[in-house]
Amino acid sequence: MKTLRRLIHSRRAVLWLLVLAILLLLASPFLLRLYTALRYRDLTYGVDKVPARPVAIIFGARVMPSGRLSTMLRDRVATGADLYQA
Repeated sequence: MKTLRRLIHSRRAVLWLLVLAILLLLASPFLLRLYTALRYRDLTYGVDKVPARPVAIIFGARVMPSGRLSTMLRDRVATGADLYQA
């Protein structure tokens, strides 16, 4: 009887560990994003607070075969235009 209870409790423990591992795996992108945002918040600027410089580098990203810019590149180009106009 005790062996059966131990087996049931150990299966529950393994199940809980598996559930926790899956939840951690699913949450990891959000946790990494939160860590990055908090860690580098002093080095991240909005267009209105960027230190004045004579040059800005806009890194590239994907351009679709149709010629359409990816969302990331479109955002980078728009930010570059805002910086230029500011």
